[in-house]
Amino acid sequence: MHAVPTALEAFGEPISFAIAKYDAVLPRGIEHKAFQTNNWKSVPWRSIGGRDFRPFKEKKPFITIKVASSIDGNTSLKGGESKWITSEYAREDVQKLRANVCAILTGVGTVNHDNPNLNVRNREPHKQPKRFILDSHLSIKSDLSILQQDNVFIVYGDDPDNNFDSLIKTKAKLVKIPLRNNQINLSSLVSHLDEYGINNLLVEAGPKLTASIIEAGYYDDLIIY
Repeated sequence: MHAVPTALEAFGEPISFAIAKYDAVLPRGIEHKAFQTNNWKSVPWRSIGGRDFRPFKEKKPFITIKVASSIDGNTSLKGGESKWITSEYAREDVQKLRANVCAILTGVGTVNHDNPNLNVRNREPHKQPKRFILDSHLSIKSDLSILQQDNVFIVYGDDPDNNFDSLIKTKAKLVKIPLRNNQINLSSLVSHLDEYGINNLLVEAGPKLTASIIEAGYYDDLIIY
């Protein structure tokens, strides 16, 4: 059994530089802390109506990474089982984040394991943010609930197991992006998002994809619950 990395082990140096976004004691004695750090090397951005955007001329989205970690620094249980490790109030905050972005990015490991919807509650299906699922080798399960929703895109590089035909029967759209080192080329992905009118993006992914995005420097904000 593989050891589950802690948040610090998985994401490394950028998290150690995180600064407090806010620190409040919420009702019922539940303490909810979120930490936020900026990637100061990124292109300047603007805030309009509470939403963070890059100027359109930059042709790259404003990227926010959301990480949920337990008090001991783990992102899931030791056996790999996924459970809510944040408070109700943190989850409500994530709903607000989702409601204010053009798109959400996640990985195939997260959707295959957790079967999440990654949607905004009480919003009409056609008004949901676009959901992009990175799946280098098209290994996503075809019966996932997210694939029966509008505004869902599977980004893949190749199809060694011939799953394409079953996946085109779902509501999801398939987008092919070149591979680099046997993984989706993140540089090509970020550039490709402009074609879909994505000006701000929320990353809700597992440790591997999140760490890759941080290491490549393709983020503007990092929020830790």
